[in-house]
Amino acid sequence: MSWRISDHYPLWAEFIAQPATGTPLPRSGPHVYSTGSVASAWTTDKEGPAMSAAIETYWEDSEWHNRRQGEDEPFSSGRTKDEAVATGREEAIADQVEHIIKNQDGRIGERNSYGNDPRNIPG
Repeated sequence: MSWRISDHYPLWAEFIAQPATGTPLPRSGPHVYSTGSVASAWTTDKEGPAMSAAIETYWEDSEWHNRRQGEDEPFSSGRTKDEAVATGREEAIADQVEHIIKNQDGRIGERNSYGNDPRNIPG
């Protein structure tokens, strides 16, 4: 006999679809919920607030690429790092998310936030 969490905790799916602030999401209305890996953020349709996944600029197959965290396929590619960073920055600004820029070795070289910061930190 297999044990499934949804059999014992039917509201589990609603719990994991809540934003990090702990504010419950509405049970009805025009919202559409999507849950995924830890790397991807929850999203709603255009009528509600939206949080998108961060934009990653990374090196792969002798090219610089941009993708949203949690996705496998890049949405753009560039011949130079500067070109890819500029495209990734524009997308991060438009989506008001973090832009993560990785070095060729895959390590994070820089992180820039373009909105949805949790709070103001003095200093």
